[in-house]
Amino acid sequence: MARVVNFKKLGNFDGARLHGVVDCGVRVLDLIEGRFVQLETYGSRSREMTGQVSQTIQIDVKAARELVEILVSVFPSIAVGK
Repeated sequence: MARVVNFKKLGNFDGARLHGVVDCGVRVLDLIEGRFVQLETYGSRSREMTGQVSQTIQIDVKAARELVEILVSVFPSIAVGK
């Protein structure tokens, strides 16, 4: 479980490969600390306990803005108005 507060650009990864496919749930959390988006990935269908939350990531508005900038720079076609 993690709350992302910023992103760090890393270099290329020679050993990169695609991971297995899983579903991801999205929740909106309205807390005293503010509003967050929570992403929850679930174990793959081949896991012993399917459907159970495997990882949780929380993102606040600052991290969301940063992530949107990263995503638009990597996938320019998703920019609003394009």
